[in-house]
Amino acid sequence: MGSGHRKINWAALTGTLFAGAAVGAVIHYFASSPCPPVVACPTLPFVAYYDGGDLAEMAKADGADGVRFYLAKDAAGRYTAVAGPIDAAGMHVAETGADLKFWMYNGISSGAADMTMLNEDEAVGIVKASSTASRKAYCMQAGAEALREVLSTTVANGLGLVERKTADKMWTFDLVPVKMAGTTADQAGDITNMRVGAPCPNFCGSVPEYCLNMR
Repeated sequence: MGSGHRKINWAALTGTLFAGAAVGAVIHYFASSPCPPVVACPTLPFVAYYDGGDLAEMAKADGADGVRFYLAKDAAGRYTAVAGPIDAAGMHVAETGADLKFWMYNGISSGAADMTMLNEDEAVGIVKASSTASRKAYCMQAGAEALREVLSTTVANGLGLVERKTADKMWTFDLVPVKMAGTTADQAGDITNMRVGAPCPNFCGSVPEYCLNMR
């Protein structure tokens, strides 16, 4: 038997190995269990909604430069929100010749938010009723520009309030653009269209008593 060395065709061998690997990958793909289904994003826990008409009405108040939103607890024990227009100094304002009024959210019907109008004392009462040992009554405010930005989100016709706990264990709201229709509302846009504000009692401006929860 001859003892000469055999010459290996490295190009052919490499091609065979790659072909084998490709066949193996295909077999593995079809033999493996299918990928798990995509999990839908959870629904945001909205506390209340305000439609564009509500916010436009608040903007009519004398010197209005934004809106302050409060967590509240109504007579039935349901958590909701109260809102009222503020001026640049953070004081609640009313239309010329009118008393202060506040918008309490009740629900959605015919694609719009249902509101109960409250006077100042009534609003203070249900705002303070929301306070617990672990979550003091709080509020946050948004300037007119921030509100316009939220409402300018494609298809949005209002905003929803979502509670957020901060790193220093305070509570505030995210303002989320929504599309209301019928008796429901769906989030519009994405996180870049949301706005969040610093909460009071941590950040209450130069006169804390302007905030109902600090009365």
